Amino acid sequence: EGEEEEDVVVDTLRCEVCGSMGDDEAMLLCGSEDGSRGCGRGHHIYCLRPPLLAIPEGDWFCDECAGRMSPAKEPAPAPAPAAKP
Repeated sequence: EGEEEEDVVVDTLRCEVCGSMGDDEAMLLCGSEDGSRGCGRGHHIYCLRPPLLAIPEGDWFCDECAGRMSPAKEPAPAPAPAAKP
């Protein structure tokens, strides 16, 4: 039953890149399986830049969501002062 619900969601998704609702076999859904992360928008694997050749295993996140989830880079520590001879 859960699989049927997922199929319905994919069938109504529109690709954020090309705007098409077709080719659900190649449509990625941005987010975690439990729905707690990601935007839930669809993207065809061939519309991504660079395009993917296959649906990846596990969770997938669009660039926008992946960027928000990445930890902020901390500035590099200042170099230690040079020792005086």
